Amino acid sequence: MLWLKILLIAVLVVVVLCLIASEVMYHMTFKRYNGTPYTTVKLYNDYKENYPRELITFPSGKYNLQGYIYGAGNTRGLVVFTHGIFSFHEEYLSIMLHMVDEGFQVFAFDIKGCGRSEGKNCRSMTQSVMDLHAALTFIESQERFRGLKVITMGHSWGGFASAAVLNFSHKIAATVALSGYNESYNVMKETMLRMNKAVGILLPVAKYELELRYGRKQAHLTAVNGINKAAEQGTAVLITHGDHDEMIAYDGASIISHKNEITNPKVTYYTFTKQGLNMHNSFFNTARAQNYYVQTFREFQEIEKKYKRKRVPEDVRKAFYESKDKNIANELSTELTQVIDAFLKNEGI
Repeated sequence: MLWLKILLIAVLVVVVLCLIASEVMYHMTFKRYNGTPYTTVKLYNDYKENYPRELITFPSGKYNLQGYIYGAGNTRGLVVFTHGIFSFHEEYLSIMLHMVDEGFQVFAFDIKGCGRSEGKNCRSMTQSVMDLHAALTFIESQERFRGLKVITMGHSWGGFASAAVLNFSHKIAATVALSGYNESYNVMKETMLRMNKAVGILLPVAKYELELRYGRKQAHLTAVNGINKAAEQGTAVLITHGDHDEMIAYDGASIISHKNEITNPKVTYYTFTKQGLNMHNSFFNTARAQNYYVQTFREFQEIEKKYKRKRVPEDVRKAFYESKDKNIANELSTELTQVIDAFLKNEGI
C-alpha cells in the first residue's frame, strides 16, 4: 500500500500549497488602502470650507471603523454611503455632497483596512456588507437618527453591500446600487479568470477560505436575495450599471444581469450606454471630466516612461497633479444625479 501513502501525501502537499497560494493571493489582492494625496479627485480639503463634517467611530467585529456625518441637521433622510474597493469614502464626495445639497444627511465610512479605519487589509469581497451591517446597527442605536428614512447607497464593493445588507433585518426605505455585483465568490471567479485562466485551479480553495472567514451563509450572501427579502418592508431599489463595465461584467457577475431572478416589484433598472461614460467608474463624470481623466492618465504614463522601472519621484508626482484642474476633473454627471433624484422623488423620499 506504499503507493496509496505516496498518493495521499502528494494530495496533502498540493492542498497545502494551494491554501498557501490562496492566502498569499488574498493578502496581495486585499492589501490596505490608505489613499494618495496625488490625485485629480477632490478630497475633503477641497470642500471643507463649505461642507462641515462630524467624526463618527463605531465597531465592526474587533475593529473600529471611522466615518463622518455630512449635512448634519438635514431632514429629508439619511444616506448611508459605502465606497468601492481600493478606495475610501472621500473619493466619492462629489456624489455624496450632491445628496447633501438635496437635503439629506450622509453617513459615510471607511471599510476595514481602508482610509482612516483600522485593519491591516480589506479582507475580501464580502467585508463591505459586514461593515455596512455594523454601520446600520450603530445608526439604529443613535437617537439622533430616529425618524429619518434610511437610504443605502454604494458603488461596486459598496453597491453589492448596499443591496446584500437587505438580507439583514434593518429598516431601509430605499437602496441605490451602482455597478454592484451579486455575490462575492462569483465576482472573484470572474476577475481571476479574466486575469489569468491558470489561476482557476485556486478557485475551490479561494471559495473554501471565504467560507472559513465568514461562515458559509454570510460568505454567500447575494444582492438578489436581499432585494427580494426587502419587498416585505416595501424597500425600493435602484440598480444601475454601465453596459461596458470593464471590472464587473454587465452580463456576468453584476446585479443587473440577475434581473430575471428579482421578484421585488419596487425595483428600477438603469443602464448607462453613452460611449466612454458606460464603464465601471466613468458614469460619475461628465464627458469633459472623463476626457480630462484619460488625458491626465496618458500624460502621467509618459512621465513614468522617463523613469523606466523606477518610481516617479514624489516632488515630480506632486507638481504634476497640482498642475491639473480639479474642477474639470470632478464635474459630476447630470445623467447620474437625475436618475437618482427621480428615483427617490418617485418613491416619496
